[in-house]
Formats: sequence, structure tokens, C-alpha cells
Amino acid sequence: MSPGWTRPRISRVEAYELVVPIVPARGDARGAYGARRTLVVRARSADGVQEGWGQAGWPVGAVPEQVRSCAEALVAGAALPVVAHEVAAAFDLASADLAGRIAGLSLAEMLGGVRRPRVLVYASIHNYGEGLDAETEALEGLRAARAEGFGGMKVKVGAGEVEDEIRWLERVRSLAPGMALMADANQTYDRDQALRMGQALAALDFVWFEEPIPREDLEGYRWLAERLTIPLAGGEDCEGAQAVEAWARTGATSIVQANVARIGGISALAETMARASAHAEHFAVHCWNAPLLHVATLQCLAAMPEPSVALDSPVRWYSALETTTLPVPAPMITSSSKLMDGRVELPNGPGFGVEIDVEFVRAHAASTLAVGR
Repeated sequence: MSPGWTRPRISRVEAYELVVPIVPARGDARGAYGARRTLVVRARSADGVQEGWGQAGWPVGAVPEQVRSCAEALVAGAALPVVAHEVAAAFDLASADLAGRIAGLSLAEMLGGVRRPRVLVYASIHNYGEGLDAETEALEGLRAARAEGFGGMKVKVGAGEVEDEIRWLERVRSLAPGMALMADANQTYDRDQALRMGQALAALDFVWFEEPIPREDLEGYRWLAERLTIPLAGGEDCEGAQAVEAWARTGATSIVQANVARIGGISALAETMARASAHAEHFAVHCWNAPLLHVATLQCLAAMPEPSVALDSPVRWYSALETTTLPVPAPMITSSSKLMDGRVELPNGPGFGVEIDVEFVRAHAASTLAVGR
């Protein structure tokens, strides 16, 4: 995979604090959230003809000042300042989208070429929330995922009693023969709880067990790995290539996950993958529920090398794109990709290959910043 592209000259940058309500509030074992808050960036070419878009999370801290400094740097043609990785990622993605549109190439083509026009995806179900029953939501999520054509699904665990959750996981598995299933505890178990759940997930033929215990408990991860047959996954919160490599070096999880937004954008992906792959058994690209970030991640996965495993191996799921069936993603993108046989088609167009509903962005913007020449 090629490390990147040349940043185009930019005449104007607009940044939006996008807040999209989620009703009812949903989340994971740590709690529910009633809105998805992201940073959306719009970058216009020097001639004013083309524009590129980027999206990443809205981290805590002096974000407005960081957003302004990044916008001013892009317009001035300077390097991005040192800011939160997710702030930098939104600007990096917008630059990449714009570069592709100017060159008439998709991001995958700029990253070295399209290795696969259709990418394996799985549904991620947020089955916890205000007034929601985890089992009912998981089963409804399964029904929706199968109806939409997904071949894999990840559920949230960790908020209920272990034995109670094992019982509804058994029901999910019984209704999904042959389907790839994964479970994510979002770091909420202690070691003994994680061991019991991991043993049950292995017996139910789940593909991986994600973030079973707090990230800081490295010895606990090693302790679990010695006692479980199911692969452990983690690392999505690592910020930057060095942090991902540091996580991989610990050997805490055999699957190292990296989020394009958390590492600082697509420009950092090639380095991150190389650093992690030198120490981890498997490298995966992680993506949470943000429409444009989904598309950017999809383009990255279309250009990534094939896993060196058999075609029928569940290891192939480790490089799959996570998407979300429930709640429905915000309709920020005017076009939609086709899902068939568990794979989604790569958008056919330059840059990220999709068009943005500008009015939707403006309608959900809690704040807006503009910098231009």
C-alpha cells in the first residue's frame, strides 16, 4: 500500500461540529449516548472548482482552537500543527478526498490500486441503551443484518450478568448458523468474568473477543490469552502509529485494531500497518459509526494486501469494515453502496467516490468555522 499523496492547494476550509441525535440513546457496556458528535471538514481547491470532505470524532480538549489552527494551515499550504489525532484526521481525509477528485482517481487508486472492488463488511449492533433489552436488540439486529445481506455481526456484551448474557448469546448463535459472530465488552469485565465469557464465546464459535478487560491491564490480557482459544482483539483507542505499534509490541492481543480517525488519518495508515504487522499476528482496520469515515475506510480496505490465509479462514474477517445496522447511520451521504454476499461495492468515482448532503451537514451543525483566502 502506497503511503499517501501530495496535498493539493486549498483556497477555503469550512469545519462543522456535527451533532446527530440518536433516539433512543444507544451505546455499549460503559453507557449510552443520545447523539453522535463528529468533526466534518470541507476543503475547496485553489481554483474553487473541486471540494473534498473529511470526518472524524470530536475529542475533548481545546478543539475549537485546534480546528482553527488546522484550517489556517491548510489554506496557507503549511503542515498541520500538532493537535488531537482525530482533529488532524478530519483535515487529512478532506485533503485526500480533494486530491483524488482533482486527479480523477479514487482513494484506493492513490493508495496503490484497487485490490478488490467489493469489501467484506460486518454489522456492529449497539444492543444496549435507554429502556432497551440487550437480548431483544441483539436478535432484532441479527434479523436486520441478515435481511440486509451481512455475513457477520458484532454484539456488545459486558453490561449484564455473565451467565445471563451467555444464555442470550447462545440464542443468537442458534439463529445464525454459519454466520461470523464477534463480541465486544468495551473493557468492562474483570479477569474472571472475561475468562468465563471467553470460554463461552469459543464454545459458540465466535471469531474474536474484543477488549474484554481494561487496556491498562496488560498482564491480564496475557493471562487470558494463555487460558482462552478465542483470539483477543484491541487497540482501537491507540492514537497515532507509534501507539498502535506499542500496543502490538505488548502481545496483549493477537488482533491489533487501528481506527483511521484515531491514528490521524489515511496518511498514517501505511506506517501504522507496517509497524503493527511487525509485532502482531493480525492487523485490522476499525471503524465506528460515521458515514464518511465508513467510506474512507472502505477505500483503504480496497487497497490493502490480502491476508496470507486460506480463503475460507475466519482470519479474513480481521480486515473487514465494521458498519452499523442499528441505529441507522446519519443520511449525510446522498448515494448508497450495494451490499451483496456480505460485501459492499467500492463507490465508483474520484476521491472517496460519494457526494455529501450539504444541507444535512448545515442543519446538524452546532458550530461552524470558515477560513479562506
